[in-house]
Amino acid sequence: MQPPTNWVITMNSSSPAPAATSFDPLDKTQVQAFAKGEASARHAPPTVIEASDGKLNPLLGATVSISNLNAGPNDTVVVNWEGENESTQWSSLPTKVGNNNPLDIAVPAYIVIASAEMFVRITYIVVKDGVPSLSPPLTLKVEPIASQGPSLIHDDFEDALLGTFTELKRPGMTIKASGGTLEIINRGNIENIRGDITGKAILSSSSKVSLEITFDTETIFFAFSVAILSGNNNDVFYTTYTNNDTEIHKRNVGPTRQVNCWVTSDQNNKIKKIQLKPSYFNHDVYTRFLLDNFWLR
Repeated sequence: MQPPTNWVITMNSSSPAPAATSFDPLDKTQVQAFAKGEASARHAPPTVIEASDGKLNPLLGATVSISNLNAGPNDTVVVNWEGENESTQWSSLPTKVGNNNPLDIAVPAYIVIASAEMFVRITYIVVKDGVPSLSPPLTLKVEPIASQGPSLIHDDFEDALLGTFTELKRPGMTIKASGGTLEIINRGNIENIRGDITGKAILSSSSKVSLEITFDTETIFFAFSVAILSGNNNDVFYTTYTNNDTEIHKRNVGPTRQVNCWVTSDQNNKIKKIQLKPSYFNHDVYTRFLLDNFWLR
């Protein structure tokens, strides 16, 4: 019987020992393969905050929560979401544990919605000093998308023309730039952006630009992915407004990281408009953002 290739054998032998295999938490293929392996008894299964009964409404989003985390502050965690087909496979970026207990990691809207009517298997991998260990899985049922109400709109901007704009009409919404321009780009043209922003995306031209989206009709649900590019650890906020420009709420979505934003309002505060705006608006600092995968209902 041959030993696994990640064993290092030391004995009186002329045969060389198999080299240790390094684990790269940014390698999606490697992460997803490891997530199919044997779980460690050191870890507890994850939970999903929005699915306390083992069933998940896909329009509520999915936040994977890891409690009683058996890891140190300098260890990293990767969450793996395994659906029933290739389009419902997802792994998070490595997240440093720090002082977070529980550690909560949001799953992108497009993955959760694509997983409707499926069973999904959710695990997390703790990487300590380069060595990974796997949690036991959580299996839950993602329910069908409710048929009542308006249809669900998904815009990944893949059919948009490359180039700059100040106003762009898209299905179900109009996107405007204030203080400069916005640009449809190929995500691959921006360095140091990993994760869920793929293909085409909308990039702000400078830190003086805000982005405003006005919906064709009032909505109670939208979700999107945004990545913040900042040289000075500055923040970007998104703010939601009613039809008469009354502010509903504001949220910080930065800095220098990827965020999957998911907003469900109530019937009394339907959303007509949102705005993305750097916190140091009109200051000469480097803060830009990328927007992708917008869902609207």
